[in-house]
Amino acid sequence: MANIESAYHVLGLPYDAPPSQVRTRYRQLVRRYEPDLEPEQLFEDEPFLRIVRAFLVLDSPRRSEYTRQLRASRGAPVETPDLYTRLPRDSKLLLAAEAGVARRQYKAAAQLAKETLQENARNARAYALLGDILRLQGKYGESISMYNYAIQMEPDNRRYWQLMEETTALREGRRAPRSLEDETGRWHRPVQVWLMLGVTAVFIEASILLLQAGRGPALFFGLPAEMLAVAALDGILAGIALSATDLLNSYDDEMISYSVAAYGVQMAPVAVFTLLPGLVCFWVAIVFYAIVAYLDEHASIAIAMALFITALLTVAFAFIYPEVSLAFLIFGGNFIWAGFNAGWAIGSLRTSPWRAQE
Repeated sequence: MANIESAYHVLGLPYDAPPSQVRTRYRQLVRRYEPDLEPEQLFEDEPFLRIVRAFLVLDSPRRSEYTRQLRASRGAPVETPDLYTRLPRDSKLLLAAEAGVARRQYKAAAQLAKETLQENARNARAYALLGDILRLQGKYGESISMYNYAIQMEPDNRRYWQLMEETTALREGRRAPRSLEDETGRWHRPVQVWLMLGVTAVFIEASILLLQAGRGPALFFGLPAEMLAVAALDGILAGIALSATDLLNSYDDEMISYSVAAYGVQMAPVAVFTLLPGLVCFWVAIVFYAIVAYLDEHASIAIAMALFITALLTVAFAFIYPEVSLAFLIFGGNFIWAGFNAGWAIGSLRTSPWRAQE
């Protein structure tokens, strides 16, 4: 039977969510789902299994074909493969063990990992998970032994070698090595992209300076109507330029499709926590998003950039016009933020010629 909700909708993720974001969201939902349940009990609950099935599809090689089917269906229901039912028993036990670690139920997780090894003594992930649990408990020597077993089972797995190095560094009192994910080439754009951004920046700066010629009567908390109109227009231009050149991801992906998990599995679009508060007071939107990013364990570069650009324009207006600086700092950012979101959405409607075709 076809599922009405896609795997992306179940996890509250956009189509272009990277694998690390898929795993982070899954762990987050696991941790928040019915905190009183034991790890094994989770996998007896059908609503939770919907989350597991969605995760398995998006964390597997079948994701690209599944996503292609979703895009081609244009909103029609597409069946989400039930990869969980097809898993062998040791893989199901390991999933439950990993859920226990995410929920900080380490004793139950360790027992499940040992049961996994009873089913399959060569399960490298089970050894590595035991190593993770022991490391979290400060038992570095035993943790290294488990990572050694994992490496023996899968000697080409670089992650296990890295975990071994980090745990060895911890045991010896040295600073653990850090692994940084490569930036996905967001800043590698053709010359015409940077030219377009440069022209936009010049136009925005000129519009701010031209206000000195005349700003008309005060309209909103002592702020002239022309000033607020130019602020909103500059926000629109900035949003269109950054979105159309792909320095910002699609507005729908970032602000609508990507949802924030509330208690249980309830979701709300990020726009609820950024766009709406920003219309009341822009600076509140920054605070709200900082809280959301902390609780959601994921910070969007695109949203952070949008907030930064809006803050920069707000400060620029206030600095150039000191006689209304305080009022603009408090309320002017609202108009820039509203315009920026509108421009971001408009810029996302087109397909840029330099965007790689999927």
